[in-house]
Formats: sequence, structure tokens, C-alpha cells
Amino acid sequence: MDFFGGLDNMALLRRLAALLMIGVGLYHVIYYILVERHIPLWKRAVIPTKKDFVDFYMHMKYIFGLSDEFPKMGRYTWFEKFDYMGAFWGMVIMIGSGIIMWKFDIALQYIPLGVLEAIWVMHGEEATLAIAFLVLIHMYNAHINPEVFPMTLRWIHGKVTRKEMEKYHPLELEEIEKKKGAEKSG
Repeated sequence: MDFFGGLDNMALLRRLAALLMIGVGLYHVIYYILVERHIPLWKRAVIPTKKDFVDFYMHMKYIFGLSDEFPKMGRYTWFEKFDYMGAFWGMVIMIGSGIIMWKFDIALQYIPLGVLEAIWVMHGEEATLAIAFLVLIHMYNAHINPEVFPMTLRWIHGKVTRKEMEKYHPLELEEIEKKKGAEKSG
């Protein structure tokens, strides 16, 4: 606590981080409501489909050496969707429980103490799960994986190399090339 300048500063920093997380969550919700409004929400590229379960199965076969075929995935891989949905669900839990904990004295007037204690535990467990995921899964995908070591730079420039597109997003690459071909001929 000394590092943060005491309990009050630590609580303030935590609440500022919470507000930042709420802002990021709202940005994503608003983005998906406003962008591609002509496509129903359940048909958008980021939403998991039956194909993602097939891709997962094929990917596991590939990883364990039971197949030489890497699944052909589109704009988002099954694991990118899994990561995103997990983060989204985690934000719902963290924000919902965090707001209740932030105003614990008010919540205590309307919610039984046992339920509030469960919410407190839920908040802590979700935070622990998020940290474990970051350390185990994200650290590998973004830093340790030999294909990106010492780290992927996509988070800085937002670009995917052709090699990455060919391996991880060949269906999207096909769409891009079809569109380019149609523009040249049209």
C-alpha cells in the first residue's frame, strides 16, 4: 500500500481503473450497435457460430498431431472469439458487481448481506480468472508463441501480415482478394 501512497490513493486508483474499464466496455457495445447496422447482431463476424466449434475440433486435432490440416477461419478465429466473449462476459460481471460494491452502503439497504457477500466473492473470482487468463493464454498468444516472439506488434499498428492472413484468416483473405479482383474488372 505504501507504493500507492496509502489506502485512500489505492482505492481512488482502483475506482479510476473501474471507470476506464466501464468506458471501454461501453465503447465496444456502442461500436457493435452502430457499426454494420445492416447486419443483424447475431450474424456479425465476432459472434461465435457452429463453424467455430468445428474449427475448434479441427484445431485440437492439428495441435495434437492427429491431422495435418489447419482449420480455415475467417475474420476472427475461434480462439479470438472465445477471448473476446470471455472478456465481454467478464466485464459484465466485474462492472455489475463492482458498482454494487462501490455503493455497498446503499446496496445493503436493498440486498441481503448473504447475496452481497456472494457478489463480493464473484467479483474477486472473476478478477482472479481474468489475471490467470492473461498470464497463461494471452502471454503465450501475444508474446511466447514462436510465431510472434518477443511480441506481436498488431496491438500497435493493427495490421496483420499476409503470412498470418494465409494461416489464421484464409477465408477473409479470399474475400479481400475477390473484392480486389471485382474492383479491377469492374
